Amino acid sequence: MSRVREWTDYDMLTALHMRDHHRMTRQQIAVRLGRTKGAIIGLFDRIERDTNAVDVSPHLNGTMSVRWWAKGRRRNA
Repeated sequence: MSRVREWTDYDMLTALHMRDHHRMTRQQIAVRLGRTKGAIIGLFDRIERDTNAVDVSPHLNGTMSVRWWAKGRRRNA
């Protein structure tokens, strides 16, 4: 029986960064993160569904600097 790995916030944001800034395919992201392609597809589908449900101001998107989440992690490491 295989164990399902939980997604950390850092992994989710890294996957989105790879897709949006490096234009990596879902397969490439899966290999890099040690996940299956299906897991990546599911992640992106859930994120899109959840953000579409609450994103009432699309003009506000893109206000965070690139890899903002990694900067705080390095500082706290």
